[in-house]
Amino acid sequence: MTDSSIEINGSTQLYALIGSPIRHSLSPLIHNTSFKLSGINAVFLAFDSLDLRGSLSGFKALGVAGFSVTVPHKVAVTGYLDEVSFEAKLIGSVNTVVQKRGKWIGYNTDVVGFTKSMEPFRKNIENEKVLVLGAGGSARAVIYALINNYDVGEIFIYNRTQERALRLISDFASIRPEIPLRFVSSDEWPKLGSKVIVNTTSVGLASEECLVEPDFFDSEMIVYDLIYDPIKTLFLQYAHVSGAVAINGLDMLVEQAAAAFYLWTERIMPIEIVKKNLLEKVDNQ
Repeated sequence: MTDSSIEINGSTQLYALIGSPIRHSLSPLIHNTSFKLSGINAVFLAFDSLDLRGSLSGFKALGVAGFSVTVPHKVAVTGYLDEVSFEAKLIGSVNTVVQKRGKWIGYNTDVVGFTKSMEPFRKNIENEKVLVLGAGGSARAVIYALINNYDVGEIFIYNRTQERALRLISDFASIRPEIPLRFVSSDEWPKLGSKVIVNTTSVGLASEECLVEPDFFDSEMIVYDLIYDPIKTLFLQYAHVSGAVAINGLDMLVEQAAAAFYLWTERIMPIEIVKKNLLEKVDNQ
């Protein structure tokens, strides 16, 4: 593995991740490796915190140069920023914040991350029905990416809280009216005929849980779980056994991180080396 040790001194810039839980996060490995390889005097630390207001106050006091945002703060953080990019405002979710001239500016790089990670399957998902599980910040980015960058047939949205899903549908319905968005209950899933299934929830992150039964999948499906640790959740294990294409969130993680890295540093992330280090890390777990 490439040496990713960092020499810290009085000029080292601090970047951060805020969310909870984040013990599983590979973002520190990604960004610290990238800083090292790019010759940038910076360090990236992860902060497990549910206190968003207090954490952001601390970041400002410490002069944090930029930070990443993960669950459960991607939507709420927008209310604490000085500016939000047009796309992030439209999505209603921020995962990357840049400090410029004393102002916090929010962006959403999850859209780029999901779009690039799904590119090899562009033809496979054309005109297909998509089932998205979840309606939080990650789901909003995924659905925006599908509407904006792919010609899917219809998007079904499931969320435990129906009101949240309906609000998402209301926010996005006018972006591309020819792609219908519809809330569905879990009872409806088997009848939908969806060939693309995307899990944006955290179910499966910290335990052997799964939102679907083992026989839900079939060999014609493309199944995507945004979770990357464990590398193969129970959700993806069921999909794999059925013969479906099973995709974890590792590529999306790297692609969204590369976009964030560029916003912070105006430098291109050494993606191939970063991916190699990540795979070694995952294989050794």
